[in-house]
Amino acid sequence: MLGLGLVAVLMACYTYRPSDGPVPAVGARVSLELTAEGTSALARELGPSPARVDGVLLGVDSIGPSLAVHDVENSRGEQARWNGEKVRVPRQLIAAVEERRLSMTQTGMIAGLAVGGLYAASRLLGGSGTLGGAAGGAPGSNNR
Repeated sequence: MLGLGLVAVLMACYTYRPSDGPVPAVGARVSLELTAEGTSALARELGPSPARVDGVLLGVDSIGPSLAVHDVENSRGEQARWNGEKVRVPRQLIAAVEERRLSMTQTGMIAGLAVGGLYAASRLLGGSGTLGGAAGGAPGSNNR
């Protein structure tokens, strides 16, 4: 049973959704969509035509949020990986804020498909399809 729980955790699906409150909690994974002005103003710091910045929220001050940046997506949809470099984005340059959240529906569907696939593979390979060893007796016994 522990193995099935591990499979579900490893296969968890995340989505970005609008933040529930005015400011996500420090440590939350967020995605900032930039305004047209933000794309121009932050090009020197984030690369050509940045449209979206993803990272971990380090804090918010009077200027705006500071992120440990993981990805920057440009206006053509191309992504550049970052290594957690700190970037502060002024509030007036942000069009939208989204927060990364676990999608229970997608995670449940994928975990269910994985468990079903493991069961089917076990049955095809001659297993009993149960989690407890051979049917009809203790492991190692000849009762079948």
